[in-house]
Amino acid sequence: MSASKNTIAVFTSVPTRKEAIASGTLLPGMHVARTSATPDTVAAGAYATAKPVPLHIVEEDEMNGKEVTESYASGARVFFRTFLPGDFVMVLLKDGQKIAKGDYLTTANDGKWIKYASGEKILQALEAKDLSATANTTDDLILCEVC
Repeated sequence: MSASKNTIAVFTSVPTRKEAIASGTLLPGMHVARTSATPDTVAAGAYATAKPVPLHIVEEDEMNGKEVTESYASGARVFFRTFLPGDFVMVLLKDGQKIAKGDYLTTANDGKWIKYASGEKILQALEAKDLSATANTTDDLILCEVC
């Protein structure tokens, strides 16, 4: 299966986008968690190997003509969605990872995604992606299904 990198939510049972203020720079495909700040604020998820509940993933700001490669600055209004098991989503794979189709992913401690080694299996890759040091030098989106 190949997916377009034009949208983060490829298939979802959750029709409603949420919004909050970005705490730090955020990119589409990153996992975020709500903070205790007021007004409603989200920051890159810091759930190294633990299952984030709920699973909030940053989406592109399509209403302002932005693409999935464009970041949200700290303090900007950020759009995100809560994804459920069975949903298909593009997530931001951390540089240095080599993923085969069918591999499981878990969260890194910076909101990006890494190959499962221990902890919780959160996503399953629906495509292969090689971001190892010899193949790439940047993070990239990968299509996954929520477990």
